[in-house]
Amino acid sequence: MSMRRILLGAALAVSLVLTPLVAPAAAHAATTNLTAGTAPGPGSYTYRGTGALAGHSVKVWYNVPSRSLGALKNAKIHFVMHGMSRTAESYRNTWIPLLAKKNVLLITPEFSASQFPGSRTYNQGSVLDSHGRLQPRAAWSFSMIEAVFDDVVKRVHSTQKNYTIFGHSAGGQFVERFVELMPKARVRQAVAANPGWHTMPDPAAAYPYGLKNLPTGRADLNVAFTRNFTLLLGADDIDPNAADLQRDSKTDTQGITRLARGLKFYAAARTYAGLSRPFNWKLGVIPGVGHSHKGAATAAAPLLFP
Repeated sequence: MSMRRILLGAALAVSLVLTPLVAPAAAHAATTNLTAGTAPGPGSYTYRGTGALAGHSVKVWYNVPSRSLGALKNAKIHFVMHGMSRTAESYRNTWIPLLAKKNVLLITPEFSASQFPGSRTYNQGSVLDSHGRLQPRAAWSFSMIEAVFDDVVKRVHSTQKNYTIFGHSAGGQFVERFVELMPKARVRQAVAANPGWHTMPDPAAAYPYGLKNLPTGRADLNVAFTRNFTLLLGADDIDPNAADLQRDSKTDTQGITRLARGLKFYAAARTYAGLSRPFNWKLGVIPGVGHSHKGAATAAAPLLFP
């Protein structure tokens, strides 16, 4: 068992005991449905959007906790957002051992490349259409999380009124923008790990680099700043030439590595919030971790579920 330190904010340090990951139990048969009576273990089903999300669907990879941990209806609901690899099943499998002793229903929606092609429709949230026109909030990809949450609650007769969410890489971008742009979302706690670049709290810069021409006003940002949100950055995520790191003149104004960009984003948010407004965001820098979902998830799990 190893010890690592994760730095929260500028000065607060918390020691985490990180247990080695083990492979999820392959003996569990993957089911194709999720109900209040679904047996413990992994499975998947397809959620088909309605209303403004009609025509879009996501495959929902889940894991039902052991009944020995409590009734399924009382299990906390936790979303995990994959990167541009779209490997939702793999992301779920990484989290299963991390939550093995927690009564948590793990939900990992797969935003497939066929349904949500490219960055614009996934980690940028389909906020703009292909011509750069603002779309109704109900049609944003971010709204799919709220819809899936309602679906899961109905399926398992859940008593939960809110949820937690974690994302890594492009999934970290998704979660970060979700916090910024969805003030009415029922998210209780959010962690974004190693985002490649950011939507800055800048009303003068056009989306997705800033908030110009979006329905997100100062009041909405104030709500965002009160969220229990942690930005997790790998201390070793510092390769400016990483194959999947977006590099262009606009993005590089944020820095040329994920670590540098994350530090700049957090500082900008802290400055924009000002000292007179509530600011509940935290910054975590994980020593010895680069652009690793496994490393980030291992650090995030005890923050979300102490």
